[in-house]
Amino acid sequence: MSQLSAIYVSIILKLFLSLLILVLTLIVQRGLKNLLRAQIKEPTQVHTLYMMARNSLFIVGGIIILFIWLGSGSNFTVAMGILGAGIAFASQGLTSSRPGSAAR
Repeated sequence: MSQLSAIYVSIILKLFLSLLILVLTLIVQRGLKNLLRAQIKEPTQVHTLYMMARNSLFIVGGIIILFIWLGSGSNFTVAMGILGAGIAFASQGLTSSRPGSAAR
């Protein structure tokens, strides 16, 4: 029975750490958006820099959460490959010439 409760404690700890990383990522994202708007007056530059920074921030947060749940090893390597493919797909709009052109 004590072994079962240790598993529950481990899962609860991982959930708590994952939620903490998610909340911190969202707080940093909003602060970054406000900082970019205050420093840069050109809207297209703000949008481009914000999207690059946001994607980078979510990549780092995703890697940290994957590391929390999978640890290091072969499962982590496979998850990183899948994450890389998802990031490449999600960044298609960032590399285009117009903001929002990936939705077409």
